[in-house]
Amino acid sequence: MSEARRYSFRPAITADLPMLRDWLATPEVVRWWGNPTEEYALLEEDLGNPLMTMRIVSFGGEPFAYVQDYALASWPQPHFADLPDGGRGIDAFIGVPEMIGQGHGAAFLWHRATQLIAEGASAVAIDPDAQNLRARRAYAKAGFAGDAIIATANGPVVVMVFRGSDADPRSLQGRRHASSFLRFWRCQISRGHGRRAADPNFYSRSPGAHVRRFLSFASHDLHEGGLALSATCRRPQPANRRTGRIAGRAD
Repeated sequence: MSEARRYSFRPAITADLPMLRDWLATPEVVRWWGNPTEEYALLEEDLGNPLMTMRIVSFGGEPFAYVQDYALASWPQPHFADLPDGGRGIDAFIGVPEMIGQGHGAAFLWHRATQLIAEGASAVAIDPDAQNLRARRAYAKAGFAGDAIIATANGPVVVMVFRGSDADPRSLQGRRHASSFLRFWRCQISRGHGRRAADPNFYSRSPGAHVRRFLSFASHDLHEGGLALSATCRRPQPANRRTGRIAGRAD
């Protein structure tokens, strides 16, 4: 199944409100979205507002996140004043804690922002709290650009804008695989066991040769011959992908 087809976006409906209420009460959402009772009341109100597009995000058919978008002209905000006509704002959060830190936020935001551009949006903007560094990194991976800190009535934010599809998640995935390989290579160089120990030519090979060997090893049991990649060099968890704001309130 392609990366795009694994994520789906369906309109939020009244029956989703209990699930959204539970999601709003999770610690990471409370941290950036604020009082869950107040935020739930706003979501409930927005559900009947045609100016707000509200969607439930699913991965492999299982709902795990919420995303909303709206015409910037519908909720004028000074820090969005320089954006072109036809721009849309976007906010989101991951409501299932187990899905945080897995790269889903950057991936589904890229997909949704790409859809909005294809539907005619001139730009897609998000405005994370300036202190939410993990979210800012996630947005950058999703293709949103911008790092200027802007003071607002709700505190300092960073306006980040998506204008196209350059940050295809397939490229992101490729970079993650490349990064995994580099960690693998460094670990094998730094440790005196596994295949490197049995291969006197390990250090003299070109990086390309190591890539070919790495891909060859990947098709076999990595634990054979002492090559336990997961034990040798664990991949760090990606940044938390939670996002956004609701109509101008800091996340």
